[in-house]
Amino acid sequence: MSLKWYLRPRLVALDAGAPVLEGARALESNNIGAVMVQERGRVAGIVTDRDLAVRVVGQGLDPTSTTLGEVMTTPVVTLSPTDSQLDAIRFMRQRNVR
Repeated sequence: MSLKWYLRPRLVALDAGAPVLEGARALESNNIGAVMVQERGRVAGIVTDRDLAVRVVGQGLDPTSTTLGEVMTTPVVTLSPTDSQLDAIRFMRQRNVR
């Protein structure tokens, strides 16, 4: 079975200079677990709810002055919608993706 089933119709992308608080609010209001981070219209990284917990709250950073670019995971790794679930499992294990 391909990964096409997992595609979502909408993607939330925020600028790298946006405050972490804006990212957290985007996660909550869209009921999602990650936002894409962009710089000059290109994907620069990804920020997950876990990143916010560990890299912001866990480090005692100020969510109003810390930017998404400071806590994002980069580079972003991807799979194609035509890849199989088995491909995804292998890929995630190799790269320690949850």
